Order: sequence, then structure tokens, then C-alpha cells
Amino acid sequence: MDPEQYENLGLIEGDKLIADIKKQIAKIDDELKKGKRTYMEGPNQRTITLNVFSPERAAVLEEKAGLEQQIKDISVALSKKAREYKPLAGFQTDLAKTEAALANKYKTVAVPTESKAPTGPSPIETKATTPTETTEKVETTPTPTPTPKAIQPTAPAPGVPSQKDWVDSQLELRNLPDTPKNRKDLATEYKNSKFKPLGDNWVDEFNKKFPTLGFLFTNPEFGPEVLAIAKKAVEQQWYLYPETAQALIAREIANTPYGQRSSAKQEAFDKKTEADQQVDIAQKVGELQKTYGKLGLSEADWQQIGRTAARNGLDDTLTQQKMLEFVYQKNPEGSLRYENAVKQLESGKLGQEVRKAYGNYFITPDEDAIEKYATGKMTLEDINSQARTLAKQFYPALASMLDQGLTVKSVADQYAAIAASTLEMPANTIDMMDPKFRAAFDVRDGDKSRTMTSGEFQTLLKTDPKYGWQYTKTANQEAMDLATTIARAFGKVE
Repeated sequence: MDPEQYENLGLIEGDKLIADIKKQIAKIDDELKKGKRTYMEGPNQRTITLNVFSPERAAVLEEKAGLEQQIKDISVALSKKAREYKPLAGFQTDLAKTEAALANKYKTVAVPTESKAPTGPSPIETKATTPTETTEKVETTPTPTPTPKAIQPTAPAPGVPSQKDWVDSQLELRNLPDTPKNRKDLATEYKNSKFKPLGDNWVDEFNKKFPTLGFLFTNPEFGPEVLAIAKKAVEQQWYLYPETAQALIAREIANTPYGQRSSAKQEAFDKKTEADQQVDIAQKVGELQKTYGKLGLSEADWQQIGRTAARNGLDDTLTQQKMLEFVYQKNPEGSLRYENAVKQLESGKLGQEVRKAYGNYFITPDEDAIEKYATGKMTLEDINSQARTLAKQFYPALASMLDQGLTVKSVADQYAAIAASTLEMPANTIDMMDPKFRAAFDVRDGDKSRTMTSGEFQTLLKTDPKYGWQYTKTANQEAMDLATTIARAFGKVE
């Protein structure tokens, strides 16, 4: 972004634009806190999860950073506009008064300059952030204000809190209103206080003062920003106010990168001891291995899978999906990273579920159907729906029955029972996908297709030699009975 692209904005227009952007940022903060984003895609409502380290959450954080940068750029542009602002003489309309107020509001925003570096003491810099809203009355004719003399601040000794940080913290710890008087009184108290520089044992001191927060030092998820807060809590003696100290620590952590990217379930997991975390991880891994076996994955792989499931508080269904997504990872060139594990999955329960769904409709599964099912891109209901649609094209005579909830297999089983009885064969040896049996599904009456009646099917089985009915006991008995009847007719048999 570049402030120059906003140079044509008016003060009122620019201020309104900043307010709108702040609303967008507030909405994003709420989405990050809830760990999900809901939006409309055409007529349908979609929801995406914003898990830790996920590309979706990274994209949202990047979107927020872009909006914050827009606010800074607009503020700088409005600051230039405010410095050039000249109020109209005479009667002031409400619009003119609003512009004058905004000019006063934005002229204090720091504007980047290309001036040479000063040779004397450097003045305190004003942070280029959006000024807070003001309701104070602004004179229509501004009076020049003298430029304050630059002050060189005295830096606190190493390990000693700065006055501003200390005062800000004390206001919260003591639940004091943020008023000039309270700040003045606390500043006096700060100057009269004797702070001891922190030693190397500050972590031990923290654990002693905050015994329930020791987990901050055992979990790498928190990062250096969280450790800096723990250090500040000791440095500024927050432990003197135990009723409010932990709440302040929690609020400070919420503003760190860790707090912005973590959900409540993840934070709850991170607060556990390493031993308790391992219990949760082992439980998740045990449940998965009971269902799918070890799949040839390493202990480190299973530890990663279990940790993801336990830390995110996933239920059984989502835990299985995360494991399957892990197994189906691909190398940069497109090959499967865990090929042997995939083969075991597809030959086991997972593959059987997909093959059974397609098999119920006498359809061959797509090559990637099992992977889509495993990685959550298709549900079993999706697979059944797809197989049903294909079956209606392959077996048009069965379309109406399939629409009523029957499967091709349930219809075929009835014909298989007739064939088994007629041909004197076990029912499980009748393959209704064999074209000679599948003929029962496709009788042409002109341009229409229908199924055979049971009588038509029995006649076909008995009259077409390829079915082998002539070799059955019934056929032989009927032949012998016929021969006896003929013999009697000619007087050959008494």
C-alpha cells in the first residue's frame, strides 16, 4: 500500500473509510477467536475452520495485516490533508465544523519525512497510528501552537520496567480508571520505587509466584512473545495483585501471535503438563490403531497425528479424517508419501466401504474414489449418490426402482435366488454381473427397457443351453419322466 493512492480523499470521506475498515478488522478478530469463518457462496452458506498453522488462518491473518496497513496509509494521507486545511471564514456549517474537527484530529499523525538525520538529541517519535475519536469542540479559526521542545527520555536500567509500561499495568492490576490523576499518582509511585534488576533465576521466581502457570515454559507452542510476558510479570511485580495478575497475563497472551492463532481447545491443551498431554495423545493414537492398525507409520508420525487430534479437541470422526489426510500426503512430484500405508488402507476396511457402496449398484469404483472418501472430499452418501446416478444410466430398466431406494444388488439378489433354485446351484455362485445373467435387467420392448418377469427368466434359464439347466437333476428327471410317458403311449411300458 502507498499513502499517495489516498491523497484525493477528503477528511470526512477518509475518516468514514477508516471506520469501515475497523469494522472489518473487528469481524476478523471475532473469526480468529472462534476459529472459523462463515460466508455465502451463491445460495449456500459455507464454513471454513481456521486451525493453527493452517493456510486458511494464515490467509485471514494476512488479510487483517493488509487492512491495518490501509488504516495507517489513509491516516498518513489525511494527516497531510489536515496540515494543509484552511477553514472557511464567516458562518460555519455543520459540514465545515466536522471538517475542522477532523483536521485537528489528523494533523497530529506522524508523516514520514525524508529530512536528514539530526545531529543533536533525537526527539520522541509519535507512533503513526489512527488517532482516537474526539468530541471536543474545535475553534473555527485555529491558533498556532508552539512546537514542544524535544525531550530525550531516560532509559530504565536493564531489567527495570519503563514508567509507561509499569503505569499501564498497574491501572489494570488495581482496577483503576485511566485518568490523568491516577496516572500522575502512579508515576510518582514509580519514581519512588526501587526495582531490582532481574537475575538469571527469574523463571524460578515466576514459578514460585505463579505456580499454576509453569506450563508456559514447557510447551514450545507459546513462542518468545509469551515468555516475554512472563518475564514482565516478574519484572513489574504483578504477583502483588494475585486476584487480577493472572487475568492480565491471559489478556496479554491473547494479543500475541500465539493468542491470535489459537482456539480455546488448543489453549486448554497447551496448559496441560507434558505427561497429561501424552495421555491424551496416546488415547487418540490407540483408537486409530485399533481401527486401522499401525499402517507401517513411524512412532514420530503417530505422535504428530495424535497431537494434532488431541490439541484441537477433535471428535472420533474428525480424528480419523485428519489421520487419513496425513497418510494421503503427496510428494512434490505427485507420488504418495506413505504408499504402503495407503495400500493397507485401501485393501482394508476403508476400501471395503467404498467398494461395497459401488458394488451395491454393480458399478466399478473410480480410481481416486477411495482417496476422496478418505480425505473427506466425498462422504459415503456422496459415493452412493454417484453410484446410483451411474447405475440408472447402465440399467435404465431399474431407474424407477433405484429412485425408490432399492439398489441394483437388492434387485439382482431376487433373480439370483431364482437362478440358484432353477440351476440347482448355491446362490453365492450366481454372478449377476455376468452378462448372461444381467440380461434379466434389459428386455427391449421397442424403444423402452424393462426387466424380465420371474417366469420369463426361468424360461430363459431352461431353454438357453449356456446356463446348463439340462445337466440338473430336475432336467434329467423331467427327461426320464417324458421318456416314460412316451413309452407308455406306444405300449412299451406296462
